[in-house]
Amino acid sequence: METQLEAKQGIHSILLFRLLKEASSEAATKLAFQTEHEVGKSRDVDGQKTKDGIIQSVGALEYDFKATSILAKGDVLAAKLEKAMENGELVEIWDIDLEETSKNGDSDNKLANVWGIDKNGTNRGNGKYLATYYQGYISSFSAKKNAEENIEIEMEFAINGVGQKGFATLTDAQKAAVQYAFKDTTKG
Repeated sequence: METQLEAKQGIHSILLFRLLKEASSEAATKLAFQTEHEVGKSRDVDGQKTKDGIIQSVGALEYDFKATSILAKGDVLAAKLEKAMENGELVEIWDIDLEETSKNGDSDNKLANVWGIDKNGTNRGNGKYLATYYQGYISSFSAKKNAEENIEIEMEFAINGVGQKGFATLTDAQKAAVQYAFKDTTKG
């Protein structure tokens, strides 16, 4: 049976953040009201003429990583990220795909196999999500304050090394960072 391909939508991709210095004491947190993020990759390629023709040499992989959110009132994470930018502190970032989940013993996950994720299965587990993990610095932080619109924060990141693919756990609190739960009509 042939699989029907469907377009992926950006709403199913979220970012979680944590200051690296808080890794032992804090879980990663979703920045509220994320509107978009972009992860671009590039590398320089230089050609050198030889008597046999041109040969190419490739440079290091570089990332162009940007994130935009509407600022929530009292948002502690946004304040921590701005302070981390000012102090030059390392930040952890998870780019999580909510449409790609792992099932226990999921050795036939084709995307995981393409990326060579955890061939022995220790990084997999029921209900984990395909993610890319990064470490880097916030190289730019701006708050756009228009009189007629919500305050929008934009961040750019300088990523160290190469992002690593794996399966990330999302707690119920992380999934529901902006969503509110149903409440009954009774008091209490």
